[in-house]
Amino acid sequence: MFSNLIGICIFALCIVESMCRLPSTIKICPRNTPNPSQCILNAITDLRPRLANGDLGDGVKTVSLEPLALDNISVKRGPEFSATFNNLLVNGPSNFVVSNLKSDIPNLKFNFTVHLPKLTFAGKYSLKMRLLLLNIQGRGPISGVLENTRANVRIIGKLVPGKNGLKYVKFGNLQIKVSVGGAKFRLENLFNGDRTLGEIGNTVINENAQLFLEEMIPGFEKSLSKTFLEIANDILTEVTYDEMFPEA
Repeated sequence: MFSNLIGICIFALCIVESMCRLPSTIKICPRNTPNPSQCILNAITDLRPRLANGDLGDGVKTVSLEPLALDNISVKRGPEFSATFNNLLVNGPSNFVVSNLKSDIPNLKFNFTVHLPKLTFAGKYSLKMRLLLLNIQGRGPISGVLENTRANVRIIGKLVPGKNGLKYVKFGNLQIKVSVGGAKFRLENLFNGDRTLGEIGNTVINENAQLFLEEMIPGFEKSLSKTFLEIANDILTEVTYDEMFPEA
């Protein structure tokens, strides 16, 4: 469920760095803009309505956020927790809000928060875990709601020499901390379809939703950080520092 933050964070980072091949609908913020952080936030706010269907204008398409399709998400936390999620459809990502943006362009440091008020999702799961005194396991359909999901993102880059004496940016440090205000889950076919044990399992999970999330979130954060870093550096391969941060 948290991987929907990947697309949102990548989009925010593209604007932060002006590094993507962006259409004219996206406002560019030069490096000597008096208030670069506010300029970036304004650009994100202006573009947000276009992200629901992924049409950014000028023939530029991206992944649509409504619904956002996710697949093959695996989380493992030792012998007492392992889970896999597939064929997830998530509704609500286009209502994201980016805030607390702090951009230090000379040192290539960026910090921001992504807030998602409400997410609903449905898909498939495979789960084996110990929650309190109950061993919970199953495989089948899953659905649920996440309230007030937040991701605090910190990314640091450095200048590296490239062809023709030009300078490029490479990111080597990215940290994501995810928190969820509230959650409700429904897992079908727990305990091989035993109706009574299945209801008990769902009750235990929902009465201890934060404990359930605490098991899941660290694995998602690690996966998000690795994927986000790889994609960001892949995008940067052919874009110079001066293209990313033009003079006004």
